[in-house]
Amino acid sequence: MTTTTRRSVTRRTVWNASAGVVAGIVAFVAVGLGVTAVLDPYVWPSLLVGLPVGGVAGAVAAVLVHRVLAARRNAGDGRGRPGAP
Repeated sequence: MTTTTRRSVTRRTVWNASAGVVAGIVAFVAVGLGVTAVLDPYVWPSLLVGLPVGGVAGAVAAVLVHRVLAARRNAGDGRGRPGAP
Protein backbone atom coordinates (compact mmCIF):
# COMPACT_ATOMS: atom_id res chain seq x y z
CA MET A 1 0.00 0.00 0.00
CA THR A 2 1.48 3.34 -0.98
CA THR A 3 1.68 6.38 1.24
CA THR A 4 -1.06 8.12 -0.77
CA THR A 5 -3.39 5.17 -0.36
CA ARG A 6 -2.71 5.03 3.38
CA ARG A 7 -3.50 8.72 3.71
CA SER A 8 -6.78 8.39 1.85
CA VAL A 9 -7.77 5.37 3.96
CA THR A 10 -6.88 7.29 7.12
CA ARG A 11 -8.87 10.31 5.96
CA ARG A 12 -11.90 8.15 5.19
CA THR A 13 -11.62 6.43 8.56
CA VAL A 14 -11.41 9.76 10.36
CA TRP A 15 -14.33 11.06 8.29
CA ASN A 16 -16.44 7.99 9.13
CA ALA A 17 -15.65 8.28 12.83
CA SER A 18 -16.35 12.03 12.84
CA ALA A 19 -19.66 11.58 11.05
CA GLY A 20 -20.61 8.89 13.56
CA VAL A 21 -19.79 11.14 16.50
CA VAL A 22 -21.75 14.06 15.04
CA ALA A 23 -24.75 11.82 14.32
CA GLY A 24 -24.55 10.45 17.86
CA ILE A 25 -24.53 13.90 19.42
CA VAL A 26 -27.42 15.09 17.27
CA ALA A 27 -29.45 11.97 18.10
CA PHE A 28 -28.65 12.32 21.80
CA VAL A 29 -29.84 15.91 21.92
CA ALA A 30 -32.89 15.40 19.72
CA VAL A 31 -34.15 12.23 21.38
CA GLY A 32 -33.24 13.39 24.88
CA LEU A 33 -35.10 16.67 24.49
CA GLY A 34 -38.01 15.01 22.70
CA VAL A 35 -38.54 12.39 25.40
CA THR A 36 -38.14 15.01 28.12
CA ALA A 37 -40.71 17.29 26.47
CA VAL A 38 -43.22 14.48 25.92
CA LEU A 39 -42.93 13.12 29.46
CA ASP A 40 -42.78 16.50 31.22
CA PRO A 41 -46.53 16.73 31.95
CA TYR A 42 -46.68 13.13 33.21
CA VAL A 43 -43.38 12.43 34.99
CA TRP A 44 -41.76 14.88 37.37
CA PRO A 45 -38.11 13.90 36.72
CA SER A 46 -38.62 13.64 32.97
CA LEU A 47 -35.03 14.72 32.33
CA LEU A 48 -33.85 11.68 34.27
CA VAL A 49 -35.73 9.52 31.78
CA GLY A 50 -34.83 11.57 28.69
CA LEU A 51 -31.06 11.59 29.23
CA PRO A 52 -30.53 7.80 29.31
CA VAL A 53 -32.91 7.27 26.39
CA GLY A 54 -31.05 9.96 24.44
CA GLY A 55 -27.71 8.39 25.37
CA VAL A 56 -28.77 5.01 24.04
CA ALA A 57 -30.17 6.57 20.86
CA GLY A 58 -26.96 8.57 20.37
CA ALA A 59 -24.76 5.52 20.82
CA VAL A 60 -26.85 3.47 18.40
CA ALA A 61 -26.85 6.27 15.83
CA ALA A 62 -23.08 6.74 16.09
CA VAL A 63 -22.36 3.05 15.59
CA LEU A 64 -24.83 2.67 12.72
CA VAL A 65 -23.57 5.72 10.83
CA HIS A 66 -19.96 4.61 11.20
CA ARG A 67 -20.73 1.05 10.06
CA VAL A 68 -22.83 2.17 7.08
CA LEU A 69 -20.15 4.58 5.89
CA ALA A 70 -17.43 1.95 6.35
CA ALA A 71 -19.48 -0.63 4.44
CA ARG A 72 -20.03 1.81 1.57
CA ARG A 73 -16.32 2.52 1.47
CA ASN A 74 -15.45 -1.18 1.37
CA ALA A 75 -18.17 -2.15 -1.12
CA GLY A 76 -16.10 -1.00 -4.08
CA ASP A 77 -13.20 -3.37 -3.40
CA GLY A 78 -15.23 -6.47 -2.48
CA ARG A 79 -14.47 -6.35 1.25
CA GLY A 80 -17.91 -5.03 2.18
CA ARG A 81 -19.86 -8.00 0.83
CA PRO A 82 -20.01 -11.35 2.59
CA GLY A 83 -18.63 -14.18 0.52
CA ALA A 84 -16.61 -11.89 -1.74
CA PRO A 85 -13.07 -13.09 -2.55
